[in-house]
Amino acid sequence: MDEKNISSVKSIQVQLTEEEDRFKSLFQVTTTASTDFKTQLQEVLRISARYLKIELGLVSQIDVSKGTYYIYSAYPTDARMQAGQILPLQHTYCRVMLEEGKIIAVCPIRETPLSKISAYQLWPLETYIGTSLYVNESFFGTICFASESNRQEPFTEMDKLYVEMVGKWISKMLEIEFQQEALIQQNNQLSQLNQQLDQFIYSVSHDLKQPVININNMINLLSENIPKAEKEIVERAMGYLKTSVNKLQHTVENLLEVSRISNTELLFETINLSQASAEIIQYFEKSLSEESWDIQVDFEACPQIHFPPVYFNSIMDNILSNAIKYRSPKRKLTVRLRSYRHENYNVLECDDNGLGVDLEKSGDKIFALFKRLHDHVEGSGVGLHIVKKILDKYKGKIEVKSDTDAGFNIRLFFPMTH
Repeated sequence: MDEKNISSVKSIQVQLTEEEDRFKSLFQVTTTASTDFKTQLQEVLRISARYLKIELGLVSQIDVSKGTYYIYSAYPTDARMQAGQILPLQHTYCRVMLEEGKIIAVCPIRETPLSKISAYQLWPLETYIGTSLYVNESFFGTICFASESNRQEPFTEMDKLYVEMVGKWISKMLEIEFQQEALIQQNNQLSQLNQQLDQFIYSVSHDLKQPVININNMINLLSENIPKAEKEIVERAMGYLKTSVNKLQHTVENLLEVSRISNTELLFETINLSQASAEIIQYFEKSLSEESWDIQVDFEACPQIHFPPVYFNSIMDNILSNAIKYRSPKRKLTVRLRSYRHENYNVLECDDNGLGVDLEKSGDKIFALFKRLHDHVEGSGVGLHIVKKILDKYKGKIEVKSDTDAGFNIRLFFPMTH
């Protein structure tokens, strides 16, 4: 092989090595999951400009109807054109690319029709390569690389392929970025709506509380002053009225508790499960005989949790209250409480042999506010909603298993650290 052929082979080898390095660098940058998109984009523009031997890299967002060219990202950051600038579209080189509808790769520009456009008169660039960006199948803008100096060698097909590939990556990443921004905005809107709802609940509950107390007092006053002849009939009517008022008062108290969960921060304390549960069980035993229920506890695997005591008591009260309320008339109520550790949680599990519920039919409604799954039993439909709201507030979670007439299993997950 003569020297000329050897030189040509070496030149091809060098070129192939450069191409390989270019795509390796691009792959490394675009697959780094820990880096945010705008940082990745800056690095992609830097790498691409270096390998294309061009000074400036730009990503634009173009509004054709308004004739504006917004610089979405730029490399280098201290260049004449910087991110955030808005230019008239007619004064940019990219408008030519839009008119032709294909990638443009030109050097030197002074020897082409591009030298006649207004952009060249305003800023005489000599090297330019760019392609269009599409987001969700709609035109978004362009990516281009440009220099005031003339690139020494003409653009190759590999250069064009590289720019098109970078453009497709940017288009896809912009789609993801806008989807994430839309989700964040939706979450913020939902958060604001939840805050407004909590404020509304608190306001309505607070406003209703005193009138309910006043009605209750008036019922008692009337009962004490009714003539004996009419007392039997009136007392029956008063009983119905008092029952309704009591239900309303209970609903108001539940609403206030729901509101307080969102708006009150309580201190964490170490809770001894045996001691805390014994006090709550003792309260329920006052209204239940030993023959009507059997409660078993096992907290050996996890004797303590770290949680606000007031909220823990509220959770236990609602869980045991539901077990008692929805017990089966066919059998003696059995409730089993046990605790254990699972991953990063302390878990409190409650099993009962009550009525149960068809989760396939009603599972999505089980934590809804004022949703009752058994209409023949008195209840407000707030208990499980309160339990879930408390656990959500402190990064815990709740899981339920049940089936019709097969009891209810509920697992409460309390974070180990806070």
